[in-house]
Amino acid sequence: MKAIENPTRINLIILILLCFTVSPGLAQLRSGTVSSNISSFQAKDTVSTHQELVLIDLLKSSFQSLADKDRQGRMIGGYVLLSLGIGSGIGGAATLAFGEGDDARIVGYSLLGGGALLSGLSLIPFKVKSESEHINAEFNRTPAETPAQIHQKFYYWDNRFQAWAEKSKRGRIIGGISSIVTGSVVSLFIMEGSDRERLHTFIWPAVGGITSMLIKTETERRYETYQETKKDLLRQTTNTSLHLGIAPLPNGGIVGVLQVHL
Repeated sequence: MKAIENPTRINLIILILLCFTVSPGLAQLRSGTVSSNISSFQAKDTVSTHQELVLIDLLKSSFQSLADKDRQGRMIGGYVLLSLGIGSGIGGAATLAFGEGDDARIVGYSLLGGGALLSGLSLIPFKVKSESEHINAEFNRTPAETPAQIHQKFYYWDNRFQAWAEKSKRGRIIGGISSIVTGSVVSLFIMEGSDRERLHTFIWPAVGGITSMLIKTETERRYETYQETKKDLLRQTTNTSLHLGIAPLPNGGIVGVLQVHL
């Protein structure tokens, strides 16, 4: 028991500290009170129809980019599964054709079965669309022909994008915490093996969990870019002011100075 006494004590301490550290953050995430970089919306009267059209185009570009990336990823995954299935099927057929004995038949039929299973699983990424693809399709179906429709589309999808980014952040943080806790719990119950093996059992899930909590998702990064552009656009139009100054010259006449403050 001495061999596991110190690692066990260390892992228990880590778990206790982790609970105290992340509990407030999890409570905040569950309640949906995570704050964004800027306030969710500007006052409706301060955003013109032209500005709304510009921001709708930016939303469209963001959603399309996220959908294209996810579609490419699932297609690659589908082709990988299909290729493995075909390869396994070919290997099984070759084993049955050229092999001899019961062992060859068992291996051959196993490879054929595995190939059929992998080929069937490839239909999932080919057919099942990602969340970003569904959101992009829904966005494109939302009309924006009249000023009222433009206004409604902008504010609805501005809010929807924020909720999506916060959901992505919650999933990232909860997934990272789960990985750390899983590694800690598993290492606590390893009764055999050296201290180094127990440390490796904990350290790799912990590294993966910390990485997940630190690296933002593509959805979060796209949302931050959108919000920064939105803030810059509204600042440029709402904070512009003109100042005209007039002064007489000594030899007669006047001089005027026009200043533009952005």
